[in-house]
Amino acid sequence: MSELRFGWRLPMWPADDTPMPILLGQIREHLDRLRGQFDSVWLSDHFVPGNDWKEPSTPTLECLTAVTHFATAYPAYRYGTIVLANSFRRPSLLAKMVATVHALVGDRLVLGIGAGWKEDEYHAYGYEYPSAGVRLRQLEEAVQIVRRMWTESPASFTGKHTSSRAPTASRCPGRHRRS
Repeated sequence: MSELRFGWRLPMWPADDTPMPILLGQIREHLDRLRGQFDSVWLSDHFVPGNDWKEPSTPTLECLTAVTHFATAYPAYRYGTIVLANSFRRPSLLAKMVATVHALVGDRLVLGIGAGWKEDEYHAYGYEYPSAGVRLRQLEEAVQIVRRMWTESPASFTGKHTSSRAPTASRCPGRHRRS
């Protein structure tokens, strides 16, 4: 039997009226205290709070920027994204961003990517919100682009929803596992 591991979900916005600098201090305090008790830290990908009881104007951390900061400041943990909304970043940009995070923090990032679901968040940031079927097909193409950019040089892909050409691969160290 495999070893059971525990992860902590980092808050991306305050649950109350706590100002962001105080929330960041609380997060740092938790990461210090949880060391040795949790193996990983997980961050959600929302530009506005992912619940209905907080206003969209509530300060909210951006996922990949926050992962990079905390993974650099707290190297004892692995970090994961739960889950990046495919529509928020072009797949070629996402591949480059994740490869950069890997270069900066080592093989401690788990990329979780999904089709996205929070319609009001899409509209608030000016993104189109296609049907669930279209978003799933876009996700399928995005995964193919990311994989190619991490393994081929040059990398190119032409699909129904997305195309990408990259002169050099955004090599991502470590193994690439299909989930």
